[in-house]
Amino acid sequence: MSDVNRKLGGVLVGAGGVTAAVALLCCIAPLLFAGFFVALGLGFLLKDVWLMAIAGMGVLVALLGLWLRRRHANGGGAA
Repeated sequence: MSDVNRKLGGVLVGAGGVTAAVALLCCIAPLLFAGFFVALGLGFLLKDVWLMAIAGMGVLVALLGLWLRRRHANGGGAA
């Protein structure tokens, strides 16, 4: 089971990091992703309030993944 936690931790770190990075890039340069989001019907996400919330959630997911990986590295994940 601990190997699953390690792999899940890696996936969470990657997904959270990419999510936070894209959200913060949209805050810095909204024209970079504006056409893409509007084409997908997600134009409402270009408001700073939504982007900051998404970036915060991405960071929290990445921290959860780091915690799972660190718990596995310290031997705390053994069943």
